[in-house]
Amino acid sequence: MVENLLQPRSVEPVRYLVVSDLHLGALNSVLTNVADSGTAVDREAASPALSALGACLASLTARSVPPELVVLGDLFELALTPLDDAAATFAHFARALGLGTPGGAVARQLRFVAGNHDHHMWTRARMEHDARIVRETPRGQPLQQPEHVTAMFDDPAAPPVRARFIEALVEWSSDGASIEAVHSYPNFGLVDGSGERAIVMHHGHFVEHLYRIVSSLDDLFGDPSRGRSASELERENAGWIDFFWSSEGDSGDAGMDVRVLYESLVSGRTIDAEINRASRLLGRGRRGFVARLERYVATRLALRAHHTLAQRERHHSQAVLSRDADTGLEMYLGGPVRNELDSALGHVPADATFLFGHTHKPFVATRGVTGYPRPVTLVNTGGWVVDHPEPEPLKGATAVLIDADLRTVALELYRQRADGTVAPPAAVAVGSVSVPWAEAVRARMAADQSAWAGLTTALDEAVAARRRQLLERDAATEARIARANARPG
Repeated sequence: MVENLLQPRSVEPVRYLVVSDLHLGALNSVLTNVADSGTAVDREAASPALSALGACLASLTARSVPPELVVLGDLFELALTPLDDAAATFAHFARALGLGTPGGAVARQLRFVAGNHDHHMWTRARMEHDARIVRETPRGQPLQQPEHVTAMFDDPAAPPVRARFIEALVEWSSDGASIEAVHSYPNFGLVDGSGERAIVMHHGHFVEHLYRIVSSLDDLFGDPSRGRSASELERENAGWIDFFWSSEGDSGDAGMDVRVLYESLVSGRTIDAEINRASRLLGRGRRGFVARLERYVATRLALRAHHTLAQRERHHSQAVLSRDADTGLEMYLGGPVRNELDSALGHVPADATFLFGHTHKPFVATRGVTGYPRPVTLVNTGGWVVDHPEPEPLKGATAVLIDADLRTVALELYRQRADGTVAPPAAVAVGSVSVPWAEAVRARMAADQSAWAGLTTALDEAVAARRRQLLERDAATEARIARANARPG
């Protein structure tokens, strides 16, 4: 009976496997193999947690046609990590899942919806796609207007934007491995045959005001009440997202300095000392009222920036969504998403689900949104990084399983507990229609209990190690500042 439930009217029990916020290559990702020192990536082997994850997903999709992997952004950590560390860790990820190989846990197709920490991957792929269109345009004919986004739903008549870099990494990771990786940005949508059930996926950064800040600046000189399409949001804010949030990791030693400063911002333990040290350097050798005023203004601006960045959504630990994110969610769903659904389908589906990550706080809920016939189902996929030395019980990671009928199960793979341990995996039905399938998923997991217990053990150890390493890096930063302040001048 269980086996039949796992294959309901479909030859593909799990049609799509959705994950996000792996931050491969980041020192605080539990899926990165980090040296005991906590200051370098060990590229020679996969992290125990990554290997255990691959084994669990393989057991879940065994004896069936493998699902398409959908990554909702921040697959790579490009803001705080060198590209070679991120690429090497991705190769281990590809091998752990058997990506691009016969018998792998996932299919030879991958859908990539870029996030803020790997947005540069989308920019590069989009420009390569535009170059192809230019080459195919006969001389003398007008060039097409470059597109900054893809359609929410696949258009068979439009050539896909290929993720060539990801494809190359998969081929490099294993002999004979090959995939077709396709970009969708910023949204990827699925709709059932009736047109009344739809799932929209987005990384989640446009929900947060920080990543729409250039649009807000534009509103100072225009109409702040006007709505924006997803294309307008991307066109206006892409440069800002690329500038800091998706490229600093490849900036050599300066990029590593940014990582140290970022960790200081998050922990709050050393940031005041760093700001004061910078203020001293700014005023070195200069005296008088103007110099004092410059130091004061620079210090106040830096402290204000600290406050703003520390309150980013993933660091808001009191609720799954802050007031800012809740407002942004209403804006994004009620504006760009609703308008594109209506344009593409001719109506807004009665049963709409919105999948997103970015916040690192997984949850399942419903929310009334203006313009939708019924409350929208919300599923957040969480994240795989440890952001703070202290336990954060709202943080964890969820994989989402979707079948051919768009029935959905949120598979919470771990969640931090207040006592410092992690909770074991749990399968949650998304809506009543998915209850029987969620029960069958639980039965499949129980049949391979040792693999899932091994994942919890590996994650327990990895989360504890990342917390310890964060504290040690904080202590090293404190010592470095103390030595610098002790020097003359």
